[in-house]
Amino acid sequence: LPLLGRLDAILVDRQVKLKYTGNVSLWVLATQAFAKVEYMDARWPLIALDLSRDKLFLEKISFFQQCTLVASLGKLQIFDEAAYRNLAELLLSDSGLFRDMQDVAPVLWAYASVGYCNKQLFDTIYDRIMQWFEAETVDLTKRDAHSALVQAAWSLALADRK
Repeated sequence: LPLLGRLDAILVDRQVKLKYTGNVSLWVLATQAFAKVEYMDARWPLIALDLSRDKLFLEKISFFQQCTLVASLGKLQIFDEAAYRNLAELLLSDSGLFRDMQDVAPVLWAYASVGYCNKQLFDTIYDRIMQWFEAETVDLTKRDAHSALVQAAWSLALADRK
């Protein structure tokens, strides 16, 4: 963990450089890395959450990077209503880019796990899932698709209770 702490400190110290670097995905990838190792004491993800309050800044990253960001924030259990709302609005604007269950499940789970269930996002994704079932494009013989369906169903059920 000392190495992660040093990396976190470097990212925090260089946040302005990261914000304005030509590589717009760098700050998302740093957040994802901390989430993957479940480094809950990292300070960087809180800065990423703060950056996410700026919708214009969020628009610079791709749709799938937005999905990665919200999944990472959810895994780290950090929440800000403005940031999650901004991400939901951007994801809704490109919701046709969700290709399969593996794309939607982590997004739904992130929102459900922090207790913020954006009704429009959840309804849109639910409709998308139903379209996939009607078109018979969901292959539940694949373990990833099966696991994603369970994760999505759990998230939708939790959202329905709120």
